Amino acid sequence: MTMTKEKVISEITNKKSAADNGQQFLHKLPKDIFDNKSSEVDNKSSEEFDTNIVSWDERYFMKQIGTLMSEEFTYERCMHALEVKRYLQEKGYKGFTVLVDGVEASVHSEIMNNEVMSSEAGQLDINQLLNANKNLLMQYQPTADFSTAIQGNDVAKIKALLSLYINTKSYSVEDVLLSILYAYQELPSLFEAYAISKFNKTIDNDEGSWDERYLLEQQSYLNANFAIERLLHLTNVLVSLNQKTAQSRLVVSEANKTNIKTEPKAATPVATPTIRQSQSQRQSQRQNDIVKKIFLIGGAVLAGLLILFKIVK
Repeated sequence: MTMTKEKVISEITNKKSAADNGQQFLHKLPKDIFDNKSSEVDNKSSEEFDTNIVSWDERYFMKQIGTLMSEEFTYERCMHALEVKRYLQEKGYKGFTVLVDGVEASVHSEIMNNEVMSSEAGQLDINQLLNANKNLLMQYQPTADFSTAIQGNDVAKIKALLSLYINTKSYSVEDVLLSILYAYQELPSLFEAYAISKFNKTIDNDEGSWDERYLLEQQSYLNANFAIERLLHLTNVLVSLNQKTAQSRLVVSEANKTNIKTEPKAATPVATPTIRQSQSQRQSQRQNDIVKKIFLIGGAVLAGLLILFKIVK
């Protein structure tokens, strides 16, 4: 079936179609279907994007659809419109009800049974993972944008993509962890040491205090102190808030299975058999560095880490 601009916009506009599915659908489309952005259009669209989720409502969503139809059919604006739709679906806005096999369901479909995973994590010795001799990136395939940014040492783009991944529902916790690990192995200087100041306050591990205001504050602190600990903590906060929103509407389905990408593709640099021993050792050490940080952070990211170790043979 030939994909057209009208069909893409129709999929995005459908309020009962999960935004997660729309984002996955968008990733697979050829890039030449979208408009090329000139510098003038780019600047204009950046000004029109409202990143303050408090102002996201149906009117704002339809404004984005109108812009897609008449002015600017770009990949970035399509993704933004889907992010707005996802937010409205999570908040239960009238008309934005996701259907799964004809039944109302939560948009949030994370794979984890918190009680089971917490119990398992509590009994786990960190040395079991540090000595597991498993390369978690063996089956990992970065997106084209992420791979290009890493290879080009485009620090600003890498940071933007990682921040996007932790806020994108089509990325599971496991996907986020693999993306962070890949960036750390390839460009460890990207990350800063965890620091506390008046511009980036401490992490609060009390889940009871996590709300949208706290989330926005922590996102701001991440900009001032781009530390792995803050990325992991933000992931935990987002999972917690999404689960609270979805708790009363959650429907167990096949969508609750892991979103780890295992399609046969060209191996990434970390998976090739020609890696020198010294490089392999550095990668193993960096993976262990991430494992230690995840153990300290705990929560959903620790549960996701345990899933990754079970998947990798």
